[in-house]
Amino acid sequence: MLSTPNYKDPVNLIAAFIMIMIACIGISSNLLIVYIFIRTPTERTSFNVICVFRAIGNFIILAWLFCGTFIPITLVYVNSTIECFMYYTSIDLTWYPNMEKKCDDDSDQYINMTAAFVIVMGILNIATFSKIYFFYHSTGIDVKERNKKIRKNRALFLQTMIQDAITLIDMIFTFKLSLMSESRVWLFFCGTVIWEIVHSLDGLIMVMFNERLTFLKKTFFVSSASPSLVLTAKVTPSAINSTYPPPIG
Repeated sequence: MLSTPNYKDPVNLIAAFIMIMIACIGISSNLLIVYIFIRTPTERTSFNVICVFRAIGNFIILAWLFCGTFIPITLVYVNSTIECFMYYTSIDLTWYPNMEKKCDDDSDQYINMTAAFVIVMGILNIATFSKIYFFYHSTGIDVKERNKKIRKNRALFLQTMIQDAITLIDMIFTFKLSLMSESRVWLFFCGTVIWEIVHSLDGLIMVMFNERLTFLKKTFFVSSASPSLVLTAKVTPSAINSTYPPPIG
């Protein structure tokens, strides 16, 4: 095993590059969610408020933890731990809990708690979606409008379920699948890459399901389509003449 891996080690350089690329994608997507929320008043719903706070949390983790801590440690070889907190090592390119006796390292407990959280949130989401579904069917609103609202809530339900599921996947990779090999590359993938992908993918999911993607489409495509709309809206001469009374005599 390498004693002082740093920027001279090709594996560490590649690991730092991968983390930078994933962080850039995640930071951009999460900031886009915050930007759309601020610039678009119609997007300031209770659900989108939750999404914004998630995006801010993802941004802080990606910018401060990965870009500000993990990447420098990967390149200069610095390890640190305080009390029972985790520490990152540039040898295995992943993070570890403090293994002292005073620190509880029950990884199964973390997975079980995450799984229980995902199950409870799934049940609540199903109950909420069902209540909304039956509410719309019991009202006298237009069928087209009702189906539109149901599709919107179905998308929100699917978004929430996916976001909760990827958290459990992260725990499984970190505490279970990482034990399958002691390879530096495998430990880096299970303990660091997956964790970073979760926070980046969370932002991408919110962007994919966000209705204001139409805002981006309008920004880039409406200007080119507007001339054709203007041409089709021209009034024909026959239509103009028909507005006048016929000549007398």
